[in-house]
Amino acid sequence: CHCGLDPQSPNRGSGKSGMGLRVKPAMTIVDLKHWLSSPADFTFTQTNSFIKAFPSRFGEHIAQLSQALRLVQSGVILAEVKGKDYIPHHSLALSTALNAEAFPCIDLDLHNALLFLKREVFTSPSQSKGFELVRYNGLPLGFVKNLGNRCNNLFPQEWRIRMEVKHVPSTKLPTLG
Repeated sequence: CHCGLDPQSPNRGSGKSGMGLRVKPAMTIVDLKHWLSSPADFTFTQTNSFIKAFPSRFGEHIAQLSQALRLVQSGVILAEVKGKDYIPHHSLALSTALNAEAFPCIDLDLHNALLFLKREVFTSPSQSKGFELVRYNGLPLGFVKNLGNRCNNLFPQEWRIRMEVKHVPSTKLPTLG
């Protein structure tokens, strides 16, 4: 059975289900490799529902450490598997290994960036659908799933800004570096 289609269906292999809807083929770990700027330098693993990548040069060290210690985190989590979807993980957005060109980017002003970090509704200039990288001043903040008319904020709930921001300066903050 390919792409969730019924092998007995008359539309088998046509890319359509029996209801006339287009069925998108399931992604694989190979499809996620382009999310990193240098995928050849990484080893990819899946643990439970998470796809992780760690530098290949550290593979032996990570294996030795994991036998002697309980590793809290090694490498970068690329995605969480939910059904047939791979949801980009927040740690990927913050990773220096991120290939920012792999995702459409939404550049926000300070006010909307703070709303994103508070997990509140913000104004997105993008109308395209799919996962997008949210940035402020060129720095990645996290991901959203853009549904066209609204965005699902993928910023971790436990990291959200909880205090009220009363005054937001209208100018951009200085860049680092």
